[in-house]
Amino acid sequence: MKTRFKSACVAEAALLIFCLAASGEQPGRWISRGLGGGGAFYGPSISPYDPAELYAQTDMSGFFRSRDGGRSWKTLDFRQIGGGNLNSSLQFTSVPATLYALNYRPDGVGDSVAPTRSTDGGLTWSALAGDPCNADGLSCHADPDATNRLLVSTETEIWVSTNSGATFSLKYTDPACHVAGVHWEGSRILV
Repeated sequence: MKTRFKSACVAEAALLIFCLAASGEQPGRWISRGLGGGGAFYGPSISPYDPAELYAQTDMSGFFRSRDGGRSWKTLDFRQIGGGNLNSSLQFTSVPATLYALNYRPDGVGDSVAPTRSTDGGLTWSALAGDPCNADGLSCHADPDATNRLLVSTETEIWVSTNSGATFSLKYTDPACHVAGVHWEGSRILV
């Protein structure tokens, strides 16, 4: 179902672009819809279980959710999870209620970015007990076919957990580490 949904989205986007290009017409004016108010938005995520469920983060620390395809948005509780100018989006797993994300906490000095998890579909969030990033996370990737496998990275390290973030194992170190993407293939993780 996930693959069919992704393929359908790609096909619809390609059709829209083709139709707009073929018409040769430019829109008369742009009208802002949905959340906004300045700043930038990062890490958009669409649920593979319900395409009307959307998430986005803002560089002003807000983390937003829409359950109606973007017609209305609600801010997630900032005391539990915050957005930021992160390269990492919200991560879905094999169970719709189990989600992972990086939690951005601006503190005015070095800021804190740590992996966090929700087991109730994003209503509440908890820090992972075994955070290996020392509050300096750069990316977070969850296995879409499991709930317990997670990869997090910093600017120099890649860590993997097979027990929902209770503990992590260091898998790679480099002075300039940047995870551009992750593909989960059974027991193999391609980074």
